[in-house]
Amino acid sequence: MAYVKIVNKDYSDGRAIYNVINYIFHYSYIPLKYVGGYGVSFIEGDYADDIIEQFETVKIIYKKERFKLLRHFIITFAPCENITPMEAREIAWKFIKYFEGNYQVVFAVHTDTDDVHVHIVLNTTNIFTGNNYKDFFEIEKINEFLKNIMINRENAQKRIAVVK
Repeated sequence: MAYVKIVNKDYSDGRAIYNVINYIFHYSYIPLKYVGGYGVSFIEGDYADDIIEQFETVKIIYKKERFKLLRHFIITFAPCENITPMEAREIAWKFIKYFEGNYQVVFAVHTDTDDVHVHIVLNTTNIFTGNNYKDFFEIEKINEFLKNIMINRENAQKRIAVVK
């Protein structure tokens, strides 16, 4: 069963955005087809630097350059789910809707381990209001949201199998 893990680190120092964004995109060979996000622009080439600048710009505009700067999530899948990188990308696109388009959020599908997994980074500053993200203990709600995505995926696969 797929689940979301929250990376529980402070992420309040000035290098946090730089370090985490570079980490999730550090596999320079991750093609654009395995990344995505909301509230940011991906430009061919070194998109990590562009995203870092976009995250930091929102922080500067709203004077939110201190405190917890981001949230880092990882979606992991059970081996029996046989998730391909493209399927993980589709699931990630659905998952980031959890944040209702109010925050910059990016993801990268990693294939560097035996199991495909997705790193997701959320800028904790609301792009419309400047308010800080407050729901830091939402792991149950987040996992329920992911569970519904996975159930809907499974039901869709069953419907496709019946049609075939």
